[in-house]
This record gives sequence, C-alpha cells and structure tokens, in this order.
Amino acid sequence: MAGSSILENRKNYKLNRVLDIIRAGDHVSRYTIKQMSSYSMTSVIAVIDELLADNLIYEEACSDSRVGRRPTWLHINPDGGYFIGVEFNAERMHSVVMNFAGEVVRKQTLQVQDVKKTDEVSAQIFEVVADNLAYIRRKYGADAKVYGAAIGVPGLIDSTFKAAAGYANIQTWQDQPLKTTIEERYHIPCYLENNVNVMAFAYRWKVPELTDYVLVSVRTGIRVVNVIDSNIVISKSGLSGELGHIRISDNGRLCTCGRYGCLQSEVSDTAIRDKIRSGLRIGKFRRILELAGGDPAAIEVPHYVEAVRQGDQDALDLMRVTASTLGDAIALLVNIMGPQLVVLAGQQMEIGDAFIDLVHQRVNHSIVIQNYRNLVIEKSKIGPEIGALGAAVMVMENEFSKMCVWDT
Repeated sequence: MAGSSILENRKNYKLNRVLDIIRAGDHVSRYTIKQMSSYSMTSVIAVIDELLADNLIYEEACSDSRVGRRPTWLHINPDGGYFIGVEFNAERMHSVVMNFAGEVVRKQTLQVQDVKKTDEVSAQIFEVVADNLAYIRRKYGADAKVYGAAIGVPGLIDSTFKAAAGYANIQTWQDQPLKTTIEERYHIPCYLENNVNVMAFAYRWKVPELTDYVLVSVRTGIRVVNVIDSNIVISKSGLSGELGHIRISDNGRLCTCGRYGCLQSEVSDTAIRDKIRSGLRIGKFRRILELAGGDPAAIEVPHYVEAVRQGDQDALDLMRVTASTLGDAIALLVNIMGPQLVVLAGQQMEIGDAFIDLVHQRVNHSIVIQNYRNLVIEKSKIGPEIGALGAAVMVMENEFSKMCVWDT
C-alpha cells in the first residue's frame, strides 16, 4: 500500500507540474514542457494524453507560417471543472465560481442575514453553496465537474480544520461543522480557513510577481497574514495575525474582545460607523448623513468614503485620525517583520491615495530607517471579492497544485 501511495503521489505531482506549466504560458508545447520539467518526452506525452482524456486541457494548431513542423499549443480548458469560494464576516458574505482556467465566472455579495443567530448564518452559507452548485449545473450542464468548495470563516478554526471554532461577533458561533455538513449534503470536498488568510491565496494567484509582503485586512476586524517567498505563513493554532487586538490606548472604546483601547475598536469599519453616529449627536458628519438618505442607521463606510472624496471637513478629520492610528499599528508590524510591501484591503482603502499616503507618512515616522527606505504601502489590487476568490483558489491548490503553506 505504501509503495502504491508513493507512486500515486509521484503521478499526481507530474500532472500538477505539467498543468502549472501550461497555466503559466500562452504558447506551450510538449517540447516546452519537456524543457521546463526535465521529464522525458515519453513521460510528457503520457501526462498530456491523460489530461486531454480528462478534458482538463485542449490542443490548438500553431498558425504561424514558419518553416518546418509547426508545434501544437496546449491550453487549460476553462470547462475542465469549477471551484466554489465563499467568504464572510459579520456584515457581508461574498461568493465566487471560478473555472479551471482561474477565471471568475460568477461573483455575488450578500448581506449576512442575522449575525446574532448562528443557525441562520450557517444556513445562509449552505444556501450560497447550493445556489452556486445549481448555477454551475444550469449554465455548464448537469455533468459539469465541481472540485469542491472552500469557506473563509472569521474568527477561529479548530486545529484539524473541521469546524469553525469561535467568532466574537457571533456569540454562539462555536464548533460549527461547516466542512462535514457541506461534504455530506453536497458530495463535494470542502475546506475551511480563516477569512483573511484566504485573501492571501487570491493575491498569490492574481499577483504572482509579488513574493514577499504583508496583507492587512481592515473590515469589521483587523487581521494580518504574512507571505514569504510566495509561501503563506499560517499558524497551527489559528491565532496568528490578530492585529486588531493590539492595545493602542488606555482610554479607548470597548472592543468585542471585552477590553478597551484595541486597534479594532478605533479603526475598523464598525468603529468608523460608531464614531460617525456618535458625532451626529453634536452636529458633526451632516454630509455623511445626507449621503445615507438622512437615516443614521443606514450609514455605511462607502458614505464616509464618498464624503472624504467630496472634501467634507468632518470626514477628512476622521480620515486623518484613522490613518494615523492605523499607521502606528502598521509601524509596529513593519519593525518586527521588515516587509518591503504592505497591502491594505478593505472598504476604507477606496478613499485612495489620500488615505494610503497618510498611513505611509505615519509609518515612516515610526520605523527604523533601514525599513523605511524600501517600504511600499498600497491598496489591494483585488476588489471586495478577494476572500471568496482566495477560497476558490484554495480548492484548486488542494485538489491540484498543492503549493506550500508554512505552519509556524
């Protein structure tokens, strides 16, 4: 059995290696694969024949009017299969369907139905997975292959990645068997990972030229994931990256963790809304209220972002304080980890350069000169679906190209 397992692993490695080569190039032939993989031509032909038989790739005749025998190009077949990614936090649930070529063929954003009710949140996740499965069958045929789903879950995940273990914004969110339920109900593999960690999978997929960076998500919480030499650093405990719970003030606001003065209670999307609603009581943030249709309960971060863009003074003042506070926290991160790039993701980054530049200035003021010289801070190149896309990529990597993930 052991020998059989080793042979199977070698075979799968070859298949995945060839698929990776084909994915990476526009004009890839059997000879190209032989050169890049160092496999014998006999092995290359056998792997290609298997991939063609499984409908994972297709051939295209070279149209160049060149002298001699024209090569046959090999391409990934977009209809070779599909991957479902779902990611959510206390406010929104994002989902994507990604085809075998890595193209997003469907994306959705939904409001989380009732974050206070665990059963309803779980039911919504199952509904989203079922809806995407139905979409794939309807659009691509009943026989369309679905390789699996991955769920980017906020908070903690147990050490075996079988259940969502806890989330401060859902008090009863404990030991939710999402993986087991999805696999039993829909008969597809399911993977769980923290909802910010999966963002790094998306970034590694869409921006492969970046190999070393720190990704910071600023949404209802603030979490960081580190990428070193294209490897995503994820702790076995699931507790790493909680930047939002570093203490920045002795007299700050109450955080979801029960303490006062956490970064999260000052600069998260939830904190921004709370500050705006508090300011309304003393006559501030009138422009933001107008943008929200006059309803304080309807105020969202995009209203604040728009007010900043319009030059509203109250919104600009809030932006400066927020950027300064976030910059102090990122300065600690940079001094400890020494990245050359910090990627910021979240709705507040839609303010653009005005916000990013203020964060950068604050960071530069607080870090050692060696880290200051080459540091770049930028907003994410991927939109709000970044977590769902990363979850879909996670399925692909687990089912096919098992890229290295470090456990610390």
